[in-house]
Amino acid sequence: MQATSYSLNELFRKVKDKNLTIPQFQRTFIWKESQVKLLIDSMSRSYPIGSLLILDKKPDLPLFSRSIEATIRADSESISNEVESESQTESESESYILDGQQRITSIARVFLNAHPKKLYYFDLKSILELHERQKDTSWIRIRARGKTEPTRKDNNRLLRADLILDQTISDIFVSEYIEDSGEFKCDKQQIRKKSAYIKGIFETIRNYKVPVVTLDRDRGIESICRVFETINSTGTRLRTFDLAVARFFPNPDLRRLWEDALEKYPILKDFDVDGERVLQTLCLVQSAKDRKYPEPSRNNQLALPNDVIE
Repeated sequence: MQATSYSLNELFRKVKDKNLTIPQFQRTFIWKESQVKLLIDSMSRSYPIGSLLILDKKPDLPLFSRSIEATIRADSESISNEVESESQTESESESYILDGQQRITSIARVFLNAHPKKLYYFDLKSILELHERQKDTSWIRIRARGKTEPTRKDNNRLLRADLILDQTISDIFVSEYIEDSGEFKCDKQQIRKKSAYIKGIFETIRNYKVPVVTLDRDRGIESICRVFETINSTGTRLRTFDLAVARFFPNPDLRRLWEDALEKYPILKDFDVDGERVLQTLCLVQSAKDRKYPEPSRNNQLALPNDVIE
């Protein structure tokens, strides 16, 4: 197990290149906008947001996976030149996100302008008035996505969030608003301080490091599940059945088969039978046919032939 961190540029490059994918057993993106705003506010204050848990893709454990739920546009202005210019001499390995998809998806949607229906803006005046309040996230504004995607709104008071990745552009826009809006009746020194304060917050976000825990590629199934259960921030248990869903999808669709079975045989619910017990039973049935009797371990459950599951 290795502990490291990703810069935002490195994280965005992996997202853009689809090197981070979500196993089928993971739930869909469910965070509310208040949670997204709180995450971004925490980053602006250099607060920890928890470690991502990823697993390098293993040839002996192929899991069906999907991309994160963010609309990455090929011609997006949001991906700054700095993202593209980082060294890419080494081939990027593909990894599964075991824990952290809500955070990664949120960060990508905000800073890559990748929300399918909304745009995120930073209210420059509210940053000056509200940011020092520890739990005030109202400086982060959300607007419905329309035919156009204005870089600034409300007389330049709102700056589209993805633009802060480019320091030159964001610094110019901040200075223009503070110096030219006429909303600040103070001397030049005070105006410069206000401008520097906002620029400092954006610099904090650009320099943010996201902690990452990577599971060794050669780790066994038992180790992977144990680490997931220990580190997962929600305390959710990674069940063998969940892994099997991603392992066999889409042929067969194990979750659909199990839901159909629960509907057809209510007694399964009465006795609180779960999917893992069924997989263990299938292992025993297969063992009897082969006249071999190994333990119905996680490894053996994930090695079941597709036709046996059907």
